[in-house]
Amino acid sequence: MCLTSTDRLGRGLGRARFLWLIGLLVLTGCQMVPSQGRDSVRWSVERVEERLAEVFPDRDPSEVTVVRTDHYIVFSSAHGARSIGGVLEDVHRRFLQLFPIPLGSGRLLPVYLFASREEYQSFYTRHAGVSEEVAQLSVGHAWQDYLATFLPLEQESVLLHEGVHQLMLVRAGFTGGGSWYHEGLAEYFERTYRPAGFDALVRFELRSGRGHTLEELIRQPQLLDPTWGHQSSARAIRLYALAASFIEFLHRGPYRRHFAEFLKAIGQGPPFDPGFVAREVRSIYGISLGDLDQEWRRYWLDGEREPVVPETTPWIDGVEIGGE
Repeated sequence: MCLTSTDRLGRGLGRARFLWLIGLLVLTGCQMVPSQGRDSVRWSVERVEERLAEVFPDRDPSEVTVVRTDHYIVFSSAHGARSIGGVLEDVHRRFLQLFPIPLGSGRLLPVYLFASREEYQSFYTRHAGVSEEVAQLSVGHAWQDYLATFLPLEQESVLLHEGVHQLMLVRAGFTGGGSWYHEGLAEYFERTYRPAGFDALVRFELRSGRGHTLEELIRQPQLLDPTWGHQSSARAIRLYALAASFIEFLHRGPYRRHFAEFLKAIGQGPPFDPGFVAREVRSIYGISLGDLDQEWRRYWLDGEREPVVPETTPWIDGVEIGGE
C-alpha cells in the first residue's frame, strides 16, 4: 500500500504552543502526483458529491458547507469554513515566501472540517484504517490529498502544521528524508508565527548534553513513539524542537545559500537513510555530517543568532476568501 501520512496528536496538555504533540509520520517513498484532467483546477459537481458521500456518509449534503478558495476546497460540517480557507491561503502564501520549493498545480486541495471530535475520529478510523486508540489521540492529520481536523480546538496551530505537510507531499511531491525532515519543516514554519518558548527550549536541550546528534535524529522512524511509555510526551517535545532548530539553522545560518539545494536533494531522496543524508551533506556543504552537527550547535549556543520575527496573522472570521 502506498501510504504517505502525517498526524498531529493531542494529549490534553493545555494551550501552550509547543505542547501540541505531533507524531506518526509514515513515509514509504511513494510519489504523490497531483491529479490532472478536466477537474485540474475546479471540482465538478459530480466530484464534490462523491467526496461528500465518502467523507460525510451520515449527513445530508445540505448539512455540509463547501467553500472554494484560490488553492483549497473546504468541506465542513462545522462553522468556520471560510475562516479556515483564509488561514490555509495564508499558509500557502507564507510557504512560498519561506521555502524555496516549487509547488506543482492540480485540483484544489481538499480540507475536511468536522463539527466534533467523534465525527472526526469516525472518519479517520474508517478512511485511513488507523486504530481507535490512534484516532482518539489525533487532533488533525494529512493523508492522500487531504487535510482533516475538527472543532472546537486551537485550529490555527493544527492548520499551520498540517498545511505544510499537505503542500510538501501533494504539491511539491517531496516524500524523502523522514520524520525529522517533514516534522522539522512544519514545526519551524509554525515557529515563524508563534516562536514563544522555542529558543529557550532548544538551548536547554543542546546544553543539557542529552540532545540527540543529527545522525540519531535522522535515524528516528518517527519523532513520537507510543512505545516510549510515559516519557513519550516529553521526548517528543524535545525531538520536534531539535528538528525545527536544525531546519532554522539551514535556512538562516551560515550555509543558508545552500538551503534550496539541500531541501530538494533530501526531499526527493529515500526516507530514513542517514548514509544518504551524510553523502548529500558532504556533496552540498563540503563537510561531514558530524561537522554540520557542530555548526548547528554553535549557531544556537555560541553564534549571533537573531530571533525569528513572528509572522502576523490577519485572519478575520466570516470573510470569504476566493470564490467559485
